Amino acid sequence: MEKESIVKIERKIEITVDKLFPSAVARIDNLMPSDYNETLKDVCLDTLKVVDDGGAHWPCNTFSSMGTYDILTDDRFSRINESVTDIVRQLALEIFDSDYNYQPMNGWFNVADEYAYQEYHIHPDSVFSAVYYVCAPEGSGDLVFESPLQQMVLVKNTDGTNEFTHGYYKYTPKPGTLILFRSHMKHMVQQHTNENNCRISLSYNFD
Repeated sequence: MEKESIVKIERKIEITVDKLFPSAVARIDNLMPSDYNETLKDVCLDTLKVVDDGGAHWPCNTFSSMGTYDILTDDRFSRINESVTDIVRQLALEIFDSDYNYQPMNGWFNVADEYAYQEYHIHPDSVFSAVYYVCAPEGSGDLVFESPLQQMVLVKNTDGTNEFTHGYYKYTPKPGTLILFRSHMKHMVQQHTNENNCRISLSYNFD
């Protein structure tokens, strides 16, 4: 009697993967020319001398005009304000299919001297937020976004370099670069280590 033959059939399984609840961060480099950035730098440093530090109650030591001086009310910032607003609306339409006419709620400037940093935070009560780098010398602290999954049990044995496994993602500041993101995304700024030149950025919230 012949033995029964057992044939193993291997079948490739087709897997459908849905990317649910992704987070989008947009970056635009060289948004404004260097001469305009120099003008903005001078305006920020001059204004810093006459306004209070809006971040005085924060744990960090970065000067911020948030709540003390709104750059949306200053015509000297109108060019960058209008450009950022246009880009937010374009991003909303092209990425989020939203044709809503988003408006800037507030805008402020930040000045970081040596050792200055910004702790983890979100921007409540707004939909989109943005940061524009007026000047960012060598040693400017990176902008770091944290995955909300950091509070959960993470996938094991991964190098953390793809869109599903990033625990953190960093952007190194460059003059003229604009970063746009959803306001709920938790982020921080690493310590500024340049002892001679400060980092200056503009921040916005949109609703």
